[in-house]
Amino acid sequence: MSIDVGPTEQGSDVVVDVITTAGTVHTITCDRTGSVITDCGTWVQRDTPTPGDG
Repeated sequence: MSIDVGPTEQGSDVVVDVITTAGTVHTITCDRTGSVITDCGTWVQRDTPTPGDG
């Protein structure tokens, strides 16, 4: 799992990408105020990467 918090300024989104053991990729984006997560969207399946993609 990777977590990208973005810039350290208040109000930045938290983005969580998950790659399953089957190789599918899912992402969810959450709003935050400071260090508090205030609201999350829903999990969305993304295009599955091909080995060697940049």
